[in-house]
Amino acid sequence: MLRVGGQLILNIMLTSLMLVPLMGALVLAPMSEDTPLQQSRVKRFALIVTLVTFAISMVMWSSFDSSSSQYQFTAEYNQLNFLHMHIGVDGLSLYFVLLTTFTLPICLLASWDSVKHHIKSFMIALLVLESLLVGVFIVLDLLLFYVFFEAVLVPLFLMVGI
Repeated sequence: MLRVGGQLILNIMLTSLMLVPLMGALVLAPMSEDTPLQQSRVKRFALIVTLVTFAISMVMWSSFDSSSSQYQFTAEYNQLNFLHMHIGVDGLSLYFVLLTTFTLPICLLASWDSVKHHIKSFMIALLVLESLLVGVFIVLDLLLFYVFFEAVLVPLFLMVGI
């Protein structure tokens, strides 16, 4: 599908799956939630971010070569001395990423009317949770898997508290 000119796009697809929800959370942080109109705007923006993430995962799924047993869409980040991150997907983790990006908009819609206080905090926690869950399934290093897996607990506790 995206071969010569789009090879760069395929290589950064997993990175964008992790960064789009984080950037959405950063955009939500300074927003106000004083009036019902502003609360609705916060909810709609979070829903748009989760749908964009799902769309990216669907493009990744359509570009996935199921005949190969190799990791695909791999990227390696080793610019920092203390952080070496190697990400990619195989046939199993691809479906977990799809399941995560599919269920997060549903979770957001399910909580649309039930969360009445601290809406912005809840939406930020939901977007951070999505980013961390995607990170759990795409990271290829055991230590970083553990870090992402345990970091998922922080936004979950915040969401339960909210």
